[in-house]
Amino acid sequence: MNTVLPIAYWPPLTYFLLLNAGWKIDSKEHYQKRTLRNRCYLFDSKVAQRLTIPLVKGKHNQMPIDAVRISYDTNWVHDHCKSIINQYRTSPYFIYYYEEIESCILNNCETLWDFNISILNWVMQKFFSGTKIGIQEEYEGSSFDALEQRFYSPVLQHLPYQSNADVWKVSILDTIMHLGPEIGYFDDNKLRI
Repeated sequence: MNTVLPIAYWPPLTYFLLLNAGWKIDSKEHYQKRTLRNRCYLFDSKVAQRLTIPLVKGKHNQMPIDAVRISYDTNWVHDHCKSIINQYRTSPYFIYYYEEIESCILNNCETLWDFNISILNWVMQKFFSGTKIGIQEEYEGSSFDALEQRFYSPVLQHLPYQSNADVWKVSILDTIMHLGPEIGYFDDNKLRI
Protein backbone atom coordinates (compact mmCIF):
# COMPACT_ATOMS: atom_id res chain seq x y z
CA MET A 1 0.00 0.00 0.00
CA ASN A 2 1.18 3.50 -0.83
CA THR A 3 2.08 5.49 2.30
CA VAL A 4 1.75 8.99 0.92
CA LEU A 5 -0.92 11.54 1.88
CA PRO A 6 -2.10 14.68 0.10
CA ILE A 7 -1.92 17.99 1.94
CA ALA A 8 -5.11 18.76 3.89
CA TYR A 9 -6.85 21.58 5.82
CA TRP A 10 -7.64 20.57 9.44
CA PRO A 11 -7.97 16.92 8.35
CA PRO A 12 -9.49 14.11 10.47
CA LEU A 13 -7.70 12.47 13.40
CA THR A 14 -6.94 9.45 11.22
CA TYR A 15 -4.77 11.59 8.95
CA PHE A 16 -2.58 12.54 11.92
CA LEU A 17 -2.40 8.96 13.12
CA LEU A 18 -1.06 8.01 9.70
CA LEU A 19 1.51 10.85 9.83
CA ASN A 20 2.51 9.66 13.29
CA ALA A 21 2.90 6.13 11.89
CA GLY A 22 5.41 7.36 9.30
CA TRP A 23 3.25 8.22 6.29
CA LYS A 24 4.57 11.17 4.29
CA ILE A 25 2.89 14.15 2.65
CA ASP A 26 3.23 14.40 -1.11
CA SER A 27 4.84 17.74 -1.96
CA LYS A 28 4.73 17.10 -5.71
CA GLU A 29 1.07 16.16 -6.06
CA HIS A 30 -1.42 18.08 -8.20
CA TYR A 31 -4.36 19.94 -6.70
CA GLN A 32 -7.73 18.19 -6.97
CA LYS A 33 -11.08 19.91 -6.49
CA ARG A 34 -13.63 18.87 -3.86
CA THR A 35 -11.12 17.31 -1.48
CA LEU A 36 -9.79 17.98 1.99
CA ARG A 37 -6.90 19.96 0.48
CA ASN A 38 -8.79 23.22 0.96
CA ARG A 39 -11.79 22.23 3.09
CA CYS A 40 -12.65 20.73 6.43
CA TYR A 41 -15.86 19.70 8.17
CA LEU A 42 -17.15 20.71 11.58
CA PHE A 43 -19.93 18.55 12.99
CA ASP A 44 -22.66 19.03 15.53
CA SER A 45 -25.44 16.62 16.40
CA LYS A 46 -27.44 17.37 13.26
CA VAL A 47 -25.33 18.64 10.39
CA ALA A 48 -21.85 19.01 8.93
CA GLN A 49 -20.55 22.51 8.28
CA ARG A 50 -17.97 22.77 5.52
CA LEU A 51 -15.24 25.40 5.78
CA THR A 52 -13.52 26.09 2.47
CA ILE A 53 -10.39 28.10 1.74
CA PRO A 54 -11.02 30.16 -1.42
CA LEU A 55 -8.34 30.05 -4.07
CA VAL A 56 -7.11 32.74 -6.44
CA LYS A 57 -9.19 32.57 -9.60
CA GLY A 58 -7.90 30.36 -12.36
CA LYS A 59 -7.66 26.74 -13.30
CA HIS A 60 -6.28 24.89 -10.25
CA ASN A 61 -7.16 21.31 -11.09
CA GLN A 62 -3.94 19.40 -11.81
CA MET A 63 -1.81 22.43 -10.84
CA PRO A 64 1.19 21.56 -8.62
CA ILE A 65 0.02 21.89 -5.00
CA ASP A 66 2.78 24.31 -4.05
CA ALA A 67 1.65 26.71 -6.80
CA VAL A 68 -2.01 26.92 -5.68
CA ARG A 69 -2.52 30.36 -4.16
CA ILE A 70 -5.03 31.34 -1.49
CA SER A 71 -7.43 34.23 -2.18
CA TYR A 72 -7.94 36.83 0.54
CA ASP A 73 -10.51 38.81 -1.52
CA THR A 74 -13.26 37.71 0.86
CA ASN A 75 -13.10 37.69 4.65
CA TRP A 76 -13.04 33.89 4.88
CA VAL A 77 -10.47 33.95 7.71
CA HIS A 78 -12.92 35.83 9.94
CA ASP A 79 -15.75 33.50 8.86
CA HIS A 80 -13.73 30.37 9.69
CA CYS A 81 -12.74 31.73 13.12
CA LYS A 82 -16.35 32.74 13.85
CA SER A 83 -17.61 29.29 12.82
CA ILE A 84 -15.10 27.61 15.11
CA ILE A 85 -16.13 29.86 18.00
CA ASN A 86 -19.82 29.20 17.40
CA GLN A 87 -19.25 25.46 17.10
CA TYR A 88 -16.92 24.92 20.06
CA ARG A 89 -17.18 27.73 22.61
CA THR A 90 -18.88 25.37 25.09
CA SER A 91 -16.48 22.48 24.44
CA PRO A 92 -14.22 21.47 27.34
CA TYR A 93 -10.90 22.43 25.68
CA PHE A 94 -11.97 25.54 23.77
CA ILE A 95 -10.40 27.98 26.23
CA TYR A 96 -7.10 26.09 26.12
CA TYR A 97 -6.64 25.86 22.36
CA TYR A 98 -8.73 28.44 20.52
CA GLU A 99 -6.14 31.26 20.53
CA GLU A 100 -3.49 28.99 19.01
CA ILE A 101 -5.95 27.66 16.43
CA GLU A 102 -6.91 31.23 15.54
CA SER A 103 -3.22 32.10 15.12
CA CYS A 104 -2.85 29.20 12.69
CA ILE A 105 -5.78 30.49 10.63
CA LEU A 106 -4.62 34.13 10.77
CA ASN A 107 -1.28 33.08 9.29
CA ASN A 108 -1.59 34.82 5.91
CA CYS A 109 0.36 32.36 3.78
CA GLU A 110 0.36 32.88 0.05
CA THR A 111 0.07 29.22 -0.96
CA LEU A 112 -2.27 26.45 0.15
CA TRP A 113 0.77 24.21 0.74
CA ASP A 114 2.44 26.64 3.19
CA PHE A 115 -0.83 27.36 4.99
CA ASN A 116 -1.74 23.70 5.51
CA ILE A 117 1.80 22.63 6.43
CA SER A 118 1.86 25.25 9.20
CA ILE A 119 -1.41 23.85 10.63
CA LEU A 120 -0.26 20.24 10.35
CA ASN A 121 3.04 21.08 12.06
CA TRP A 122 1.20 22.80 14.93
CA VAL A 123 -1.06 19.77 15.51
CA MET A 124 1.87 17.34 15.38
CA GLN A 125 3.92 19.50 17.78
CA LYS A 126 1.04 19.98 20.21
CA PHE A 127 -0.52 16.53 20.30
CA PHE A 128 1.91 13.98 18.86
CA SER A 129 5.12 14.60 20.80
CA GLY A 130 6.54 16.81 18.09
CA THR A 131 6.71 14.03 15.50
CA LYS A 132 8.26 15.53 12.37
CA ILE A 133 6.16 15.43 9.23
CA GLY A 134 7.78 13.42 6.46
CA ILE A 135 7.69 15.07 3.04
CA GLN A 136 7.70 12.96 -0.13
CA GLU A 137 9.81 14.86 -2.66
CA GLU A 138 8.99 12.69 -5.68
CA TYR A 139 5.45 12.33 -6.98
CA GLU A 140 3.95 8.89 -6.32
CA GLY A 141 0.26 9.69 -5.99
CA SER A 142 -1.48 9.51 -2.65
CA SER A 143 -3.51 6.73 -1.10
CA PHE A 144 -5.59 8.87 1.22
CA ASP A 145 -8.16 10.04 -1.33
CA ALA A 146 -9.09 6.44 -2.18
CA LEU A 147 -9.23 5.45 1.49
CA GLU A 148 -10.97 8.53 2.94
CA GLN A 149 -14.42 7.00 3.26
CA ARG A 150 -13.12 3.79 4.78
CA PHE A 151 -11.40 5.48 7.72
CA TYR A 152 -12.82 4.87 11.12
CA SER A 153 -11.58 7.19 13.80
CA PRO A 154 -11.56 5.54 17.24
CA VAL A 155 -12.32 8.85 18.89
CA LEU A 156 -15.67 9.29 17.15
CA GLN A 157 -17.50 7.28 19.79
CA HIS A 158 -16.52 9.91 22.38
CA LEU A 159 -17.81 12.92 20.47
CA PRO A 160 -21.30 14.35 21.00
CA TYR A 161 -22.99 13.82 17.65
CA GLN A 162 -25.34 11.27 16.26
CA SER A 163 -24.36 8.88 13.51
CA ASN A 164 -23.85 10.55 10.18
CA ALA A 165 -22.78 9.06 6.87
CA ASP A 166 -20.06 11.70 6.55
CA VAL A 167 -18.72 11.41 10.09
CA TRP A 168 -15.41 10.05 8.74
CA LYS A 169 -14.65 13.60 7.55
CA VAL A 170 -14.77 15.12 11.04
CA SER A 171 -11.96 17.64 11.43
CA ILE A 172 -9.24 17.27 14.03
CA LEU A 173 -10.75 20.48 15.46
CA ASP A 174 -13.66 18.42 16.86
CA THR A 175 -11.23 16.04 18.47
CA ILE A 176 -9.03 18.82 19.88
CA MET A 177 -11.97 20.65 21.40
CA HIS A 178 -13.49 17.54 23.00
CA LEU A 179 -10.45 15.49 24.01
CA GLY A 180 -7.59 17.99 24.21
CA PRO A 181 -4.28 16.38 25.14
CA GLU A 182 -5.76 12.87 25.11
CA ILE A 183 -5.54 12.88 21.29
CA GLY A 184 -1.90 11.86 21.40
CA TYR A 185 -2.76 8.64 23.24
CA PHE A 186 -4.31 7.06 20.15
CA ASP A 187 -2.00 4.92 18.09
CA ASP A 188 -2.13 3.67 14.53
CA ASN A 189 -3.11 0.15 15.68
CA LYS A 190 -6.62 1.44 16.40
CA LEU A 191 -7.32 2.26 12.75
CA ARG A 192 -9.72 0.11 10.77
CA ILE A 193 -8.84 0.45 7.11
